Amino acid sequence: MGKANTLKAQFSIKGRSIYGERFPDENFKLKHYGIGWVSMANSGPDTNGSQFFISVTKPSWLDGKHVVFGKVLDGMSVVHSIELQQTDEHDRPLQDCVIVNSGKIAVKEPFVVEVGDW
Repeated sequence: MGKANTLKAQFSIKGRSIYGERFPDENFKLKHYGIGWVSMANSGPDTNGSQFFISVTKPSWLDGKHVVFGKVLDGMSVVHSIELQQTDEHDRPLQDCVIVNSGKIAVKEPFVVEVGDW
């Protein structure tokens, strides 16, 4: 996908989800509307695992191929800092990038996707 288009997080080579090593696509209702959308990485239809990526552009060519399941609501500066790290010829960072603290934002009301706002 390329560093200029998406930011891919790999937590392990043989990661597992609560569904096992691989699981099917859920749906493609959400699209890659712009920066900050979180999607499943895969190697083809119904091959989701434990890897995901955060878009740093509007990669609409991924619509219908990668399930979008979230949106970064706060902390995009961290995502952009990771994006700017030097990489080798395989887009792997030259220095370790370690997330030492993460969490989730409690949403008190249903999260409504307003495409024009993103």
